Amino acid sequence: MRRESEAANNNPIPYADDVRLEDTVNALQTITPTLFPDETRPWTIDFQDTCPRCGDRLQSRKWIIFVAGALKMNDRRMEALAAELDKQGVDRSPGDQTFDLVCSCDAAHPKRPT
Repeated sequence: MRRESEAANNNPIPYADDVRLEDTVNALQTITPTLFPDETRPWTIDFQDTCPRCGDRLQSRKWIIFVAGALKMNDRRMEALAAELDKQGVDRSPGDQTFDLVCSCDAAHPKRPT
């Protein structure tokens, strides 16, 4: 597996969206999840640190509050909605969440979708 040093040498690995067991195992060691705004009433999970596949820095936010797909909402509006749900006492405890993360680093991976 190529790592950050190779990406720094302008030789990034090709982009791939397949889920590999080795990447999932490595992610447990290389990615730090943080609940936002806090652990008691989270709205999002922020993932950051190192991509388990390419070794570059990554940062990704996954919302754990979902609204109708037809609504176009930016982060500020989603945060306001989540705060309103908290204010109204809406139970947002869906249990465990599983996410497939894709590399969101700044490296110019060949074949990355636009």
